[in-house]
Amino acid sequence: MNGMTTRSRGISSGIRWCKTMDIKYDLTRYDKSSFGILKVGENQWMKKLYDGQLSFSCAQAYINQGIQTNNQEQGDPDEGIFAQLFVGNPLIAQMRELLGDDLEEYRRGDFIMLRRKSACRKPIFCAYTIHISDFDEQFRHVGLNRVSIPINQKIYKNFLSEYPVNAFSITERENRKLQSVFFQAKPFFSAVKNALKYRYCEPMKSDKVKYAIKDNKEFFIEPNDDYNELFFKRERYSYQHEVRILLTRKMFGRKLARVNIEIGPVKGRFMFEDLSRIQALMTLL
Repeated sequence: MNGMTTRSRGISSGIRWCKTMDIKYDLTRYDKSSFGILKVGENQWMKKLYDGQLSFSCAQAYINQGIQTNNQEQGDPDEGIFAQLFVGNPLIAQMRELLGDDLEEYRRGDFIMLRRKSACRKPIFCAYTIHISDFDEQFRHVGLNRVSIPINQKIYKNFLSEYPVNAFSITERENRKLQSVFFQAKPFFSAVKNALKYRYCEPMKSDKVKYAIKDNKEFFIEPNDDYNELFFKRERYSYQHEVRILLTRKMFGRKLARVNIEIGPVKGRFMFEDLSRIQALMTLL
């Protein structure tokens, strides 16, 4: 991708921004690949992300948030489970023997959930992803094409906790304001891989999240050193279109601090408040 220019459209007090991007895009080379990623969060953290600092959290932080705040957009009490099995399933006893003290289990209705304590402390970076396959049917011909890429508004709804109007100072309210950062996928992942490899000597794994856990059916994946369970979530979260980066060697201690990685400024990045869709002019070569 190259030859990109941007301009803002439709900016108002209703904080609905629409980005227009003129992009040369070679469909034969990048077919079905990721077009861009979108991260939503508090202004104070999104500014740092825009400037090139990735902040890695962990599954335990999302579990705690889901339980303590009931915020089901940012938190998930079932984050990181590798099994959802009917009570009495012999796999439960096998996992107890295999994993010992690393196993966490809890019951909900007719099911037992299994999760590794170690998986809850692996650093992960999560973001909404946009794939070419989400809108490639809009390409009509070789040359200039206009495409419209909608952003599911559920990623904004109830994302941050509600606070009383006078709970914070003006500065604090500015810091906590909801912001979004968009990156073109190819330069973003290239910058992350290079930083982790050459600056931090830290191996990573990146993949799309699979929304394969159904509320009324059993689920099981073999727990191993790849921690693949961190790339599975419940079916109801499929609107998040998540991609995750896992630091495969590092692990948090008892204190759930964040791991910050400096990747530097990335080409093809934008910061805005609330995004409803991306209007793009793409040149199909």
